[in-house]
Order: sequence, then C-alpha cells, then structure tokens
Amino acid sequence: MATFLTTPKMSPALAARVEASVRRRRRGAGSRVFAPRVSMAVLLPVTAVAVVVGLATCNRWVTNRELERARGELLERVRNERASMPPECADFLPKVESWITRLAGPYGGDLVTEQIHSSSALQAQMARNGLYVRGPTAKLAKAENFPEIASSSVKDSFLLCMLEPPESRSDKTVLSKVRGVNFAGVAPNIRRFYEAEIGLAVLQPWWETRLRAAQELKILASLKGELARAPIEDGKQAARAELLIVVLDDPPEPGNTEVVAEPPHAIRVGLVDLRSQTELLRLRQNVDLSSLPITTRAAHGRAVSGCLAAAAVHEAVKN
Repeated sequence: MATFLTTPKMSPALAARVEASVRRRRRGAGSRVFAPRVSMAVLLPVTAVAVVVGLATCNRWVTNRELERARGELLERVRNERASMPPECADFLPKVESWITRLAGPYGGDLVTEQIHSSSALQAQMARNGLYVRGPTAKLAKAENFPEIASSSVKDSFLLCMLEPPESRSDKTVLSKVRGVNFAGVAPNIRRFYEAEIGLAVLQPWWETRLRAAQELKILASLKGELARAPIEDGKQAARAELLIVVLDDPPEPGNTEVVAEPPHAIRVGLVDLRSQTELLRLRQNVDLSSLPITTRAAHGRAVSGCLAAAAVHEAVKN
C-alpha cells in the first residue's frame, strides 16, 4: 500500500517497514470505530422499553393534569352554588330525608297538635311554602329509594282536597271532585320533593366526596352530567319550604289478592313544621274503594283515595 511517508531514495527495507506500520494503524483505527461494544439484539429491546415507559409516563402526567383540571372546575361550581344558598338551607335536605324515614317507620299513633286543631289553622299551614311527597311506606322507609320515589311523586288529589275538601266523602262527590283535574297546577306554594332531592343532592357533602374520589375522566364526565342536569335553582326554591307534607301508602292487608288499582289499604299522613322541626299532625286512615266499579278504580282509584285521606285530615282537626 503506497504512502506519502516513503520516497524513492529510501531503501526497500525501510519503505516496507513504514508501509507496514501505516497499515497496522489504519486497521486499528477502523476496528475501534466500527466494532460495536453492545450487541444490537440487546440494545433494541432496551430502547423500545425505554420509549414505552417514557410515553406511558408522559400520558399519565397529561391525564392526571386533565383529571385535576376537570375536578377543579366541578368543585368550583359546587362551591359557587352553595354560596348562593341561604345559610339555613345548608342542611335542609338531610333534615327532610330524616323526617320522611321517621314517618315511614313504625306508626306511633294519631296526633293532632294545638297548632293545627281547627280548619282555619290547617288552612294557614297549607298556605305556607311547602314540600310534598307521596309513595309506598316500605320504600320511603329507606333513603336509597328517595331518588326513585322523588321522580314518581307528583302533585295529586291529596293537595287539591287539603285546600278544598269535598262536601262529603261519598263516592260520587269525591269522584266528581277529582275527575279531569290537572293537579300539576294545584298549590303553587307547595313544591315536589323531587325538586329538593334531585336539585340539592349535588350540593351535599357526600356528592363532593364522590367527586374528590373520582380517579377516571369518564367518572368525572358522568358527575359533570349529573351536575348539569340537576335542577339546582328549583332545589334552592324548595329549600325555602316551611311545611313538609308526607303521604304514605301502606301495603294491603296480608291475604288480599286483588290486582286492580288501589286495593283496600291504609294511608298515613304526616305534617311537619320544618322551621321548628316539630310534628304537627300524624294520621292513619283506612281506604276501601271496593264500592267503585273496577274500571273506575283503575282509572281514578289513586285520585279518590288521596282525596279521601285529605278529607280525613279535615275531620280530624275539627274533633
């Protein structure tokens, strides 16, 4: 191999030694540059693992940041909604729920207090801002059933006949009183339990606990939907109620095999002063609509039974 380090005047032996030295140096340099110190079979898997771990860490960091941002926005809205509520309304829903479960428990006997011991006193109570719920006794005894009952409980004939009792309790009189009435427009000062139960649930401490415990974006998205759908403003209005009105349908007597609407059963009525947290009235009335034709009972039985229960309340406060 020729090199510029040799000249024609050199002896052949010296030129050969110089060229041999240059060749050794080039081979050494080449081996140092191209000979890999780590096998590619080891390097590629290690690199792949490092890339995967890095991407997972980055993705987790981005997800956590988005999770905290979404959680923070929801918590901020809940705080703002709470701030606009009157202080006395903060524990309104737990107190109402406690009274409902208490009234749905073992019956403690009839009670008519002095505050309501006349028709005029009863009418004065019914003129206050109120909250109304009606449902099966067994279901209202358990708080986990409240959302379901709240959704199905609407204004009905009981409220109508509490405000305007029928002239008599005859089937014909009561039926004519309730047939064809749009109960939704009755007693505008009285709101459905639904408005308080669904509207205020998202402002309760237990709901915030769910929000803080959520560790997945899909769970936060679900909670965000709950918050968006909740009738919070209606709930705040419902929280101004001073009177709680609870109507409970006891189950039919054991052995009753009737499958038509409103078989013979007892209806309980409870009135509670929410400001003083005292029970004003507790009444249990048996209702038997067997004298009505089956078709009439199927179509109007619940309305008739509600009106009869209200008429019983009016009679009780007069005695």
